[in-house]
Amino acid sequence: MHRRRFHTDCIVKYDQDVKRLTISVPEEVADKAQRAVAAGLSGSVSGYFAALAENEPDWVLFREVVADLLAESGGVSEEARAWARDALSTSIGEQVAS
Repeated sequence: MHRRRFHTDCIVKYDQDVKRLTISVPEEVADKAQRAVAAGLSGSVSGYFAALAENEPDWVLFREVVADLLAESGGVSEEARAWARDALSTSIGEQVAS
């Protein structure tokens, strides 16, 4: 197993298995990652993207948990949905008017 150290806000050690991926990103994004490496904020472009992915919430898992909670609770009533729509539209309207 290969250990790699890289810097983001702090030093992170990779002790888990690493899977090689090939990704395509806009040139500006690639430049940003390369600048981070050049500035010593990351040990590699791969490390830069790995840190971003690790820090991003797992939205798929989040949706599954919410779906399970809704199923267990019997869901959200139409009355509650209507209240939320009204509350949110009022709140958003107040923010726009400010």
